[in-house]
Amino acid sequence: MASPDGKYTVEYFEAAAAPLESNVKFKNAKSKKVLRYEFSSSHEEKTFQEMAWSPDSKYLAVISRGTKTSSHIRVFSFVDDKVEEVAMPSPKLGNEKSSGRYFFVKHLKWKDTKLNYYCFGNKADGAGDSDLVPNNWYHYDVTVQLSSAGKKADPKLISVVQTKPK
Repeated sequence: MASPDGKYTVEYFEAAAAPLESNVKFKNAKSKKVLRYEFSSSHEEKTFQEMAWSPDSKYLAVISRGTKTSSHIRVFSFVDDKVEEVAMPSPKLGNEKSSGRYFFVKHLKWKDTKLNYYCFGNKADGAGDSDLVPNNWYHYDVTVQLSSAGKKADPKLISVVQTKPK
């Protein structure tokens, strides 16, 4: 998958037999130089469930599957042929900070340097079906501003809005 400006690509390859070998390469599209090797562990075949480049090609947001009961948002910054993972702020509020084992992320969308996504999970361990115990689940639309003051990405949580299940 190429960045919008065509400078970078993300390439997947089959996971190696050795468990500590990378299965994702971030590359400079022109020189083919590998800028970063990355792991994308999953119990499923898909390496990243969803990927979205920022319009300016400075950031790549991905949803990586953790376990069968979780997924994670990860953001990578691309500056001067260097790729760094950005430490993202947690969208969890109040009781959800020590939540149950279910946590999922979906629907990555960029508008300029603002990343929006939907996340949901359970507040405490219990039924894995949100229809059975709806009050034990939270659903949020989250917006994070990613700006590069200098060369280091500085993510700021802009909003966390409770929403209906999507």
